[in-house]
Amino acid sequence: MDSLAQLVAHAAEAYGDRIAFRLEAAAPEAWSYRRMARAVEAIASELRGPCAIPRGERVLVWGTASSPRLTSAYLGCIRAGLVLVPVDPRSADGHVHYGTLLWKAAIGGQVNSGPMSYSVNNRQYIAVAAGTALFSFALRQ
Repeated sequence: MDSLAQLVAHAAEAYGDRIAFRLEAAAPEAWSYRRMARAVEAIASELRGPCAIPRGERVLVWGTASSPRLTSAYLGCIRAGLVLVPVDPRSADGHVHYGTLLWKAAIGGQVNSGPMSYSVNNRQYIAVAAGTALFSFALRQ
């Protein structure tokens, strides 16, 4: 294996629907190796393609550390050549200052992830997955 991305793809081929991650929580969930690989590739493709984030940039992700979605975001960022900067909302006191409302949108679906912040050409964007779509919003300058 030459990279972590190749290891994820290999594990999906080798182990398919076997459980890769199991989250024991109020809403337990289990992800297979195949599901993880699909999520990683979808995130990397979105960040490289429509979002066009240059390699080496940082992507802020607001989410809990024990989530398979955060693991997918980490691996997707690595696959896209980006650096994931996690912010855990449970430990944000003293680390994140809450201010004025930056954006609000009715997106017509169940939100599947916390918002991710990224910048392109010094312009900040927010992306959030809802339903079967990924929505990206440019913040006002």
